Amino acid sequence: MAVSTVTKGMQVILLLEDGLGTDGKTKIRRKVYRGVSQTASQQAVYETAAALASLQEHPLAGVEQAVQTQLFQV
Repeated sequence: MAVSTVTKGMQVILLLEDGLGTDGKTKIRRKVYRGVSQTASQQAVYETAAALASLQEHPLAGVEQAVQTQLFQV
């Protein structure tokens, strides 16, 4: 039984520093942007995320990319 996949969507997640928690560790706030072009290069996604982060109140701690795929039997 062979399985194939279809990419259904992509999103980029900004990880923003949101101060310190009671344990002294940096708290992270996540800001999710959906509908990212599936043909966008990782470099373009990162550069866009960095540009969006520059508009935020909190500094950028990292960038994540999530891809939603559908599995089906062929």
